[in-house]
Amino acid sequence: MSSRARAQEPIEHGTVRGWRQHNRRHEPACLPCIEAKRTDNNAPRPPASTSKLGWNEGRTTREITLSTQNSPVVALCTVDGCGTEATKPRPAPHMVTVSVRGSSEPPRWYCPGRCRAIGKALADIRAIPTTREGTA
Repeated sequence: MSSRARAQEPIEHGTVRGWRQHNRRHEPACLPCIEAKRTDNNAPRPPASTSKLGWNEGRTTREITLSTQNSPVVALCTVDGCGTEATKPRPAPHMVTVSVRGSSEPPRWYCPGRCRAIGKALADIRAIPTTREGTA
């Protein structure tokens, strides 16, 4: 019967390949291999390809991050009456009401679909108790 186990080749210390060999063997990397990996990670990268720049409208990752970091996570709806309290009459014929029992969020009118889902999530979050019952 033949043994199918491959003999392990020696680790090439001080190289990125050596760092990978350490990882594949599930053993801690030596300092020269860690330094080689750190140097490789910090090496300048070639510029983005034209197709990648075309997809991002010519912007780099940093520019995309800066342009979106101050924008709201959920864009505001522009439909009149969306998000108004349901104590008032229905603002538009297609509006639906969202209410969750035990929520501090009052029932509100929303557009069906995305706005309704956002309103439901908000009401669900506001229904979560903020203090434990039975503790002071």
